[in-house]
Amino acid sequence: DRTEHGYAATDHYSIDPRLGGSEAYHRLINALHNRGMKIIQDAVYNHVGIGHFLYQEMPDSTWFHFWPQYTNTTYKDQTLMDPYAAAIDKKKMSDGWFVPGMPDINQGNPFFANFLIQHAIWCTEEFGLDGWRIDTYAYNDLAFMNRCNKALLDEYPQLHIFGNMGSRRSQSKFLCRQQDRYPLQEQSTGSNRFSTEPLWHRAFPHRAFRLDQWREQTL
Repeated sequence: DRTEHGYAATDHYSIDPRLGGSEAYHRLINALHNRGMKIIQDAVYNHVGIGHFLYQEMPDSTWFHFWPQYTNTTYKDQTLMDPYAAAIDKKKMSDGWFVPGMPDINQGNPFFANFLIQHAIWCTEEFGLDGWRIDTYAYNDLAFMNRCNKALLDEYPQLHIFGNMGSRRSQSKFLCRQQDRYPLQEQSTGSNRFSTEPLWHRAFPHRAFRLDQWREQTL
């Protein structure tokens, strides 16, 4: 169950000693700032590693999403925006686990939510962060994300926060977030995703899909 990709944390307040620990992280950020550069830290709010102390010594069963039997996420984020999607499909997408070794956090638990928010504020202050890149944004509870982002921006108004969007559908959701007829509201200041769509639009501008056309077809 051990992973080395960095997305299965076991202790939020400890930096991997193989990377030099907190002291090396401080030196890195200070060196970057001295060169006029910025530092963006990854935030993984959706899950932790199975070795995380809050999973190993769980206060109670409401801190994570559990199912009668192991249930993986479907990765189908379009269900979150589809007004006709079945409730179980939305739940599997949001509350299913990425892999058996990464428990899915219940951000509706107020204690866990506070833990995550306080850690983000602490990191920003302690290390002088300039921004946050939020991993797997669509998988997080939107109410929690709005609360977390607002807490950070209230303390650090110049902080840049952007969400990892894995698909065109997620990106479209973000771009339409402030439209009155669209039910989702988000507090992040930007988004990023890794796809060939920008290259496609640059190569074939006459085939660019306009956002207003997308809205007319989906609302």
